[in-house]
Amino acid sequence: MRRDDAAMPVLALLGLVLTILYWPARRCGVISDAWELLGIADRGLPEALFASLGYHVIPVTHFVSTILWKTFGLWEPGYQLANLGELLLVAWGVYFLGLRLFGRPLVALLASLLLLANASFYELTMWPVIGNFQFVAALLQLAGLYAVHRAIRGEKSLRWLLMFGLAAVLSFFTYEPAISLLPAGVIYAALIPPEGGDRSWRQMWARSRGLLVVSVVALAPMLVSKALAVRAGNTAFFLPSYGSDVALRLHYVVRAVLGIVTLRGSDGPTHALFYGFCPAPAIFSHRHYATIVAWLAVLGIATLFALFRSRQPAIPFLLLWFWDYVFVTSVATTMQSRMYLLAAMPAALLMAWGIFRVCDRLGSMTGREPAAVSATLAFVTFGLLAAGAKSDIDDVAALHREATVAARRIREIVEPRALSVDEVALVNLPGKIVRDGMGAYAFVNGTWPMMRLALHGALPPERLKLYTTSATVEPGRYANGTVPIDVAALARKMADSRAIVLVFDERNNTIVELGARGSPATGDASPATSHLLDR
Repeated sequence: MRRDDAAMPVLALLGLVLTILYWPARRCGVISDAWELLGIADRGLPEALFASLGYHVIPVTHFVSTILWKTFGLWEPGYQLANLGELLLVAWGVYFLGLRLFGRPLVALLASLLLLANASFYELTMWPVIGNFQFVAALLQLAGLYAVHRAIRGEKSLRWLLMFGLAAVLSFFTYEPAISLLPAGVIYAALIPPEGGDRSWRQMWARSRGLLVVSVVALAPMLVSKALAVRAGNTAFFLPSYGSDVALRLHYVVRAVLGIVTLRGSDGPTHALFYGFCPAPAIFSHRHYATIVAWLAVLGIATLFALFRSRQPAIPFLLLWFWDYVFVTSVATTMQSRMYLLAAMPAALLMAWGIFRVCDRLGSMTGREPAAVSATLAFVTFGLLAAGAKSDIDDVAALHREATVAARRIREIVEPRALSVDEVALVNLPGKIVRDGMGAYAFVNGTWPMMRLALHGALPPERLKLYTTSATVEPGRYANGTVPIDVAALARKMADSRAIVLVFDERNNTIVELGARGSPATGDASPATSHLLDR
C-alpha cells in the first residue's frame, strides 16, 4: 500500500476528531470585527478589493469575506461551519507536509491531530469570518511550501517557483505576518534535499537561489502596499519604541510558545509553567524581567541544541520556520491567540517528531513489538494533551456563545421598532469579555455595520449611540465609539418612549433593556438594575 492511500481515511479520522472537539463551538456566531469585514463585503467585490481597513492592505481577505457574505448572508452558522471546515483542511495539509518531511505516516498523523486539538489559537476557531481568512492564509502557506518541494525536484521548476511567489503574495495580502513564508520557502529549499540529494553548501545554494530571486520579486508588491499605507497617513510598522514595550512583547512570545506546546489557551497551565508554579510577579518587576530572560535562555539553548545536533534535516527547517514567524509577528505587535496558528503548524510537526523519538526509545526497551508500543504511547500522550485542550475549547466556546447571544439580543430588540425610534442607546458594551485569560472580542468593533446589515438599513447610523456610565473611556474596555454619559442624562433617555436603552449586564454577559419599555425608569435606576450602571 502506498502511503498516500491513507489520505482519505486520515481525512475522515480528522473530521471525527474535529467534530468531537469542536461540537460546542458550532453555535459561535459573527461578532465584533467580523461585522466590519462583512460590511465591506456588502459593498460588492470591485469596491471591497480596494477597501481601506486602517493600516491593513488585505484584498484577499476582502475577497474571502465577499464570497462568504454572498454565500451565507445573515445565516451565521454557515460562517462557523466553513471556519471549522478550513481548520480540517489545514490539519490535513499538515499531515501531507509531515509525510514529505519525515516519511512516517504515524508522525504525520500525530502532527495533524496535535494541530487540530490545539486550543491556543482559540480566537480563530471561535470567531468565524476572522478565523475564515486566517485559515486561508495557513492553506496558502502550505501550498507555497508544496510548490517549493516540487520546484527543487526539477519538475517544471519555473512553474512551481512562480506558484510559490504567487502563494507568498496572496498569503501576505490575506494576513500580513504571513510574509514569513518567503524566508521559510528559501530555508526549505536549502535544508530539505530531494531524494538522493546532499546537504553540501554548494547544493544548498543551488536549490535555494531560484527561491531567493522569486522572494525578492514577491517582496516588491508587499513593500509598495506598505508605502501606500504610510502615504495615506497610516502606520505601516508598529516597532517597539521603548524598553518596557520590548519586554512586554518578549513576555507574549514566551506565553505564545508555552500555549502552543501545551495546546492550552487558558492562563492556568501556562502561567504555572511560566512562573514555576509561583504567584505571578508584578509586571515589569525585577522578577518579571528575570523570568522572561530565563525562559528566553531556555528556549534559545534548546533551539540551538536541536539545530546543530539533529541529523533529521526537517528539524532545523521547522525550528527556523517557527522562529521566523514568531520574530516577524512580535516585531510588529504583541502576539495574541489569533496570531498563533502559523506558528502552531511547525510546532505540531516538531512535537510529533519529539514525542515519537521518546516513545521509540521506550518501545525498544520493552523488547516486544516496539513499533506498536511506541505508537500506543505516542497517541496516549496525545490523548492526555487533548483532554486539557478540550476543557479550554469548551470554556471558550461558552464565552463566545454568550457574546454571540448578546449581539443577537440587541438586534432582536431593535429590529421590530427600528423605524419608530429616535435613538438606540447601547450602554457599557464591552470591547472584550474574559474568563481565565481567554477572551471574546464581543463589541470592540463592528457595532454599526452589524446593525446596518442585520436591519437592512432600517436604522440610520446617526440614531445609534454608544455610551458608558464610566467617567472615562479606557482604550479597549468598551466598544469603539463609546462616549461617557452621566446617569441623569441616561435616565432622561430611559424615560423617553421613542428611545431604546440597552445595557450590557456583565454579571451574566447579557443585554438588558431599561426605560419606558424595559425596566421602570425614574430619575435613578431601580434597585434591581442599578448595578448595570455602576461604573
